[in-house]
Amino acid sequence: MRRYKFLDKDSIYATVNKLRSAFLAAIDGNEVENIINGLLTPDEKLKIGRRIQIAECLQKGMTVDEICQKLKVGNTTVVFMGN
Repeated sequence: MRRYKFLDKDSIYATVNKLRSAFLAAIDGNEVENIINGLLTPDEKLKIGRRIQIAECLQKGMTVDEICQKLKVGNTTVVFMGN
């Protein structure tokens, strides 16, 4: 969030709420796909997808080492997600 340190809490909340509202307005998977493609670069889609995979592994109780080995990610990435 260092990049957006000039934003106050209300501005951050409003911005994230806009994103949430866009997804909630989607009627079906095709609309979700259109929203994702309209908002995110291919790299951003991959990064977010990987974060979701890490979060799922953490929820399953996998260790940091298990996640690193399974997903081929660095220790720091997993520890960052776990905090």
